[in-house]
Amino acid sequence: MTSTLASAAETAKEALNSVLTTAINTDEAADPLDPVTGASSKHVKSPTEEKLEGFFGSRPDKKELQEKGILKDDKVSPAIQAQREALKRAQLENTLDAKIKERPKPEELIKEGILSKDEDPTSPI
Repeated sequence: MTSTLASAAETAKEALNSVLTTAINTDEAADPLDPVTGASSKHVKSPTEEKLEGFFGSRPDKKELQEKGILKDDKVSPAIQAQREALKRAQLENTLDAKIKERPKPEELIKEGILSKDEDPTSPI
């Protein structure tokens, strides 16, 4: 009985080796079937997937987006980022207002010869 089991095991081993050798030498090795569904395990990409891969491949990195001002600095807590941006804007507005107030009047520019009388922005057309 032991020799019969050994013989059966040897026959099964040879059959398995034969199947594996055949599978390796054919396309089945390159495209194994899913044991549950029986479908091919190779994934064929749809045009949408290929298009998305192209977009993700050319996507700028985080540092580049931060340099362009698209992403905010991640070293600052998101809770105070909006307040920080509002403060920067208010400071810029104050600076611009001060510079506009320091700007010379059109009469002074005409007096200094920078504008001619017909270029006076305050005179009617």
